[in-house]
Amino acid sequence: MKAKLTILLFLLSVLPVCAGELIDFTCENPKCRFHASCASGGGFMFEKLSGYCFVCKKFVSIEWERKKSPPPGLKAIWEPRQLRLSKKDMNLFPCPHCKNPVYSFAIETNSRERFYCPRCFHHTLRAEAQIAYD
Repeated sequence: MKAKLTILLFLLSVLPVCAGELIDFTCENPKCRFHASCASGGGFMFEKLSGYCFVCKKFVSIEWERKKSPPPGLKAIWEPRQLRLSKKDMNLFPCPHCKNPVYSFAIETNSRERFYCPRCFHHTLRAEAQIAYD
């Protein structure tokens, strides 16, 4: 019983690190009303990077198995709010459709924070988690 409890506690502690979520984006600017959804984050078996491609005008993502090396073309750039970059933290990837560089986002959903809308460029984009997956 103690071993099962230890395993359960370990799995629960790892879930937030590996889990991904389906995010719903809504612009609160009444003249824009941009709305889109995308999956962000990986799972136990895969890793996923997601971002908005300004050429394709949509959210895009790439994914790969955790056991394998990441796809070629991933880059890391310094972003002042994200000071934890390492060789594992790749945040720039080529769009799978047009090969334009796409910045991978890591955001906290369901917070009061607003982001810049990719359509109207106002600070009115709200992000809400719809489904968590792993």
